[in-house]
Amino acid sequence: MVLGASNSHATFLAHLDRDVKGLETLLHAPDRSLQRLLYSRYQQLQRLRISLSNASRSASRNGQPSALFDWLVDQLRPLEARLVRAMEDHVRNHRAGKWLLSLHGIGPVLACGVLAYCEKLPPFPTAGALWRYAGLDPTLQWQQGQPRPYNARLKALCYNIGDSFCKTSTNPKSFYGRVYRSRKAYEQKKNERGDYRDLAMASLSYTKDSSARAYYEKGMLPPGRIELRARRYAVKLFLSHVQQVLYFLHYNDIPPKPYALTIPGKGIWIGPPNASMIPQLAEAFAQHGIVLPEDYDDHA
Repeated sequence: MVLGASNSHATFLAHLDRDVKGLETLLHAPDRSLQRLLYSRYQQLQRLRISLSNASRSASRNGQPSALFDWLVDQLRPLEARLVRAMEDHVRNHRAGKWLLSLHGIGPVLACGVLAYCEKLPPFPTAGALWRYAGLDPTLQWQQGQPRPYNARLKALCYNIGDSFCKTSTNPKSFYGRVYRSRKAYEQKKNERGDYRDLAMASLSYTKDSSARAYYEKGMLPPGRIELRARRYAVKLFLSHVQQVLYFLHYNDIPPKPYALTIPGKGIWIGPPNASMIPQLAEAFAQHGIVLPEDYDDHA
């Protein structure tokens, strides 16, 4: 046991309490960008804890003492938990917060990040505008020396959301997980048919990885790219639903161009799961001919 550990722990918590109270005060300010601070502070603390955990494992592998690293990690875990509770409180007080938290695979951390980076005034007018801001528009070109045409932190958040959908995909409650699994099977069939041959041949010119080149030379995409395509598809559908909800809460109306889920041979407008949690939203979707997930099962 480390002498003074309990006192140091209390000091850590006392400093964090002051920070959280200050952040919560800022979150009620007119500048909505300040809500990003809570999410960013959690990320900073998490990175520090992961770095110390890695240092502990490295020291142990090399036969070196690691007690200090282990103790620091133990102090950081309750601080992370405290921030998660603060994020959940903040999310639940948002008009779209309880809806976000009802989505399987979206917990307090991801929900807080979504509100921090996806909510703007006025709201994004279309799902495509939000995709571009998230770096998910493949037509965007980033020229050297020019400002980045998307938000890098939102793009990283989208990667984490896709990872969560993948991890929860076997749970029947995970709507976006089912979308991911269905899309992955669809992408695999297209790959096996050779539908991505042109893309594979173009990739040969810049790919040095030998295992990936083996697939490209056969006119196929490697499994990793198929996986990412399926995840991006699920994330883009999720973002389209976020855009619809935030737009509705601001204008009390459906966006003029809702995202159509592409089904082979047709396009289906799929609204968000649990739309009834937002007053009048499900009724508005029904008036515009938008199908809700509980009424439509084929997401391939």
